Amino acid sequence: ATALPSAIALPSATALPSTTSLPLVPFCTLEGNRIISLMLLGQFFTTVTEHAASCGSAVQLLVESHRYGLASILVCQCLKCKTIFRCHTSDSTTINTHTHYSTNLGAVLGQIATGGGADHLIEQLSCVQVPSLSNTSFIPLERTIGNEFEKMVSKGLLSAGQLEKQLAIEQGNYHQGVPAVTVVVDAGWSKRSHKHSYNAKSGVGVIFGAATKQLLYIGVRNKYCSVCAISEHKSSPVPPHQCYKNWTGSSCAMEADITLEGFRLSEQMHQVRYLWLIGDGDSSVYNAVVTGVPAYGRYMTKVECANHAVKC
Repeated sequence: ATALPSAIALPSATALPSTTSLPLVPFCTLEGNRIISLMLLGQFFTTVTEHAASCGSAVQLLVESHRYGLASILVCQCLKCKTIFRCHTSDSTTINTHTHYSTNLGAVLGQIATGGGADHLIEQLSCVQVPSLSNTSFIPLERTIGNEFEKMVSKGLLSAGQLEKQLAIEQGNYHQGVPAVTVVVDAGWSKRSHKHSYNAKSGVGVIFGAATKQLLYIGVRNKYCSVCAISEHKSSPVPPHQCYKNWTGSSCAMEADITLEGFRLSEQMHQVRYLWLIGDGDSSVYNAVVTGVPAYGRYMTKVECANHAVKC
């Protein structure tokens, strides 16, 4: 599990998120339900109660003045002195100088974790009468979270590599003066194809350090991009977009290509050599590494994975 940056409470309506991806909805009527932070609500109740006690009058909820996706600002007013009080329903999180409501980030993160999207979120929240994020608001937050994930993963890879290197040095495992380690490699595809129809459009390959059991490398190969496919079907120019299509070969060849890339980058990323490979019985992966890694491929030793050896 990964944690997003720490939250910062918004004290007033003047401290609104700076992001331009969430259009405000001004002066909303008091309808439906809202997701609200109990901590902020408790702080708001304390402020309002203290004022009501000193002023001697009730405080009335007037309107939802602004709405930013799942977050909003509730406005109350003292019936006697007409003092205005504002309550933010969500605290905020700052990522790369941009401030976002934590409720919106959490909602998008939940959809990423469960394989959903903006439409799924809208359908789910509509059942409980909670306003949701639009597609145009959802996508920028999805990209922001994705970028943060990439940074966290990259940091974790480098940290694991340094630990593997240190253990190799302590154990005296070297190859031509470079620390040598044992790794476990495997791959997975978006479509289960055991012994039939190997035509998955996406695949992922990983390399783990055997000593630390931590991830040293991860690669993804995609044969499909929805934006490119739609443009091709309509015979229209492809609009500017973030294209994830990076593979035109067969689905079966994805594992060997990702593994080879990881081995080639071992010294550059971690200053180690993957001299012992634990993996399945796929000879194409082993052959790709032996012939494709000039520095040490021919010295590498293959160790059969026990789990794959007994797999039916």
